Amino acid sequence: MKEEQSLGSSQITAPSEEVFDLNSKVKTRFLAAQAQAELEGVKIYIASGFRSKERQLFLFNEAVKKYKTVEEASKWVLPPDLSHHPKGIALDVNYPLGQPGAQWLEINGFKFGLCRVYENEWWHFEPSVTPGQQCPALVANALVKVD
Repeated sequence: MKEEQSLGSSQITAPSEEVFDLNSKVKTRFLAAQAQAELEGVKIYIASGFRSKERQLFLFNEAVKKYKTVEEASKWVLPPDLSHHPKGIALDVNYPLGQPGAQWLEINGFKFGLCRVYENEWWHFEPSVTPGQQCPALVANALVKVD
């Protein structure tokens, strides 16, 4: 029998120290959401969670090449010091082909303390709220600071 784990009773914030893996509470929240989604016949999975600073920098530099400016690229991929992926508290779910699953998480994620945060990224989720609390309004893109 699996040991039950708490989803936590608060928003999960970015750690001040360097991390090397997905935050364990974020993972627990996602696994609980994934189990519920599966019961409802919906598949959700983490396409990208924790990223090293080096990986985030590579993705950011690729975005700069694609979008031509740092500002435009930053709407989609933040540099390592600003992104929540290297801090272990961001998830890209079902990207690039699983938008229906990500929509399930957008509707139900608040129950697990996971929220979609950017209007332009249907796949990006963060532990923005206490489980059960309504998610905040979406911000336009990654250039807008998420509280």
